[in-house]
Amino acid sequence: MQAKLTLKLDGNAVNQAKKYAFRTHQSLSSIVEGYFKSLTADTRKSPEVSTPIVDSLTGSIKGPRNRDLKTEYTAYLEKKYE
Repeated sequence: MQAKLTLKLDGNAVNQAKKYAFRTHQSLSSIVEGYFKSLTADTRKSPEVSTPIVDSLTGSIKGPRNRDLKTEYTAYLEKKYE
């Protein structure tokens, strides 16, 4: 169910938000809704609360799947302190 919400905000903040929404191809309503959801998320279920922007970027960088970062870091330190 959708509900209408009226807010009184600083005019400059609204203009900046409109520019941001335009650049990111989002509506102000979806940005505000995402922010409200992140504020009210049940952190017991998910310890990391993310924004819609972070969610959209998740998985965008691809790397090798079978990397052993601990071994790589150990090798880096051994070489650094030879």
